[in-house]
Amino acid sequence: MRLSVLAVSIVSIVSALLMSAAAPSEHYLPTAAETVIPSPVFVEAKKGAFIFEKTLLSDAYVSPTTYEHLKKRLYDEFRIELRNIRYGQEASLIFEKNRDIVSEGYKIDITKKRIKIEASSDAGFFYGATTLLQLMEASHGEQTAVAAQSVTDYPRFGYRSVMLDTGSDTLDMKKMTLLLDRMSDLKLNTLHWKLTDADKWRFEVKQYPFIGTELFKQSDIRRLVDYAAERHIKIIPHIEIPSYTQSILTFYPWLGYERNDDGFDRFIDGYESLYDVSNPRTVDFLKSVIEEAVVLFGSGFVHIGGEVSSFASWERNPKIVSLLERKGYGTSDELRAGIAADICSFVAERSGKVIGVSDITASISVKNKDIVNASDNHNAPHTPLPADFIIQFEHGDGEAMTAEARKGFYMINTCPDTDFESVCSFEPLPEQIPTELRGRVIGVETVVTDELAKEGDNCDFTLYSAACAELGWCSSRNRNGNRLKKILSSEH
Repeated sequence: MRLSVLAVSIVSIVSALLMSAAAPSEHYLPTAAETVIPSPVFVEAKKGAFIFEKTLLSDAYVSPTTYEHLKKRLYDEFRIELRNIRYGQEASLIFEKNRDIVSEGYKIDITKKRIKIEASSDAGFFYGATTLLQLMEASHGEQTAVAAQSVTDYPRFGYRSVMLDTGSDTLDMKKMTLLLDRMSDLKLNTLHWKLTDADKWRFEVKQYPFIGTELFKQSDIRRLVDYAAERHIKIIPHIEIPSYTQSILTFYPWLGYERNDDGFDRFIDGYESLYDVSNPRTVDFLKSVIEEAVVLFGSGFVHIGGEVSSFASWERNPKIVSLLERKGYGTSDELRAGIAADICSFVAERSGKVIGVSDITASISVKNKDIVNASDNHNAPHTPLPADFIIQFEHGDGEAMTAEARKGFYMINTCPDTDFESVCSFEPLPEQIPTELRGRVIGVETVVTDELAKEGDNCDFTLYSAACAELGWCSSRNRNGNRLKKILSSEH
């Protein structure tokens, strides 16, 4: 009898040990510090793990959009069903409002019994859920599990962007949604979409229907805007003004041309092609395009570019020369700034703001005179840009950015796109900028062409976008290129 009892006891103990050894909580589970991109601000590891069952009970204190997004991903990726708790049930996933957490920030506390996500906004809850999903992806046992830990996280910049240049090729809807999904995973919140270029125009304009054939229809753009909004991404349309007009002149030549000696009209090729802004019909066209873009995208921003490689076609146009004299502009650069100022006023009436490249603001004053040094205002043109004009720098330096900050402008800094290491080492907020002006730098952006984006994970886009996500979210002390490479290599 004793032998029988002893044998049963031994079998029970051995079975318990084997089950314990196979349990996910006994496998090594990484913390957010090891597996989440971008790197969280603070992570504290704890003992144990939360093991997911086939059903996860939750209190739905988030927007229906965020809740349904999480519910779909949990089922599609882990076959876990997310359900709302009923009366008398206890939630394993808790969403708790915490007004002390900054916008887009969140806290996660994971124990053996439950997961709690705190935030002050739906974006914060969304990003907290995104971090949870990344932790779950790192689980390799038979059951999905995440290590017990506390995560406190928030972004460094409010503007974290990818600039997509679709000037030379067209991305289809499926690839665009995949791009937005990848951005969402990396907590990037802005897609700066360049829709016009010297040789291509990608934006359907209802008031001018005879533009191109390789367009994104407005109905498709609305679907993309809604899809992005569900992931807390805004899409900013980029309509290039006043240059890169060759493609549009093919369909509407009266928008900009100059006369040859033989009396025939000819186009100015490529980057030197400029709108004839002395023509009221051209001005009406630009306003129509901008108005449709403001309404359609609904992001509150319009990017006008503003790059000009040569003013040759303007300077040879008698009507432009006459316009310069009437407006009191001394140079074509001042005319370009005046056009930007007029667009700012037009967009402001529609509750929006304008972004443009840094060379537009050369020697430009602002309307808020109180924050402008006299030396900054020395050679200002007669039509100043408003102080809420946002300047986009191309890996700008501290001296130039400080000068613009003193004029009252806000700025976005674009990181280098030469190689991964350059992106990782880039500092979007140069140390030369004085403390009191550092808040003028609102964000960072990386550039990706559609040729890169359409290749998906088989190209440098994944690394570049991950590195940019780190620039926008993390302080320099939390960024680590080797960590990114290790995480991304383990995903594939």
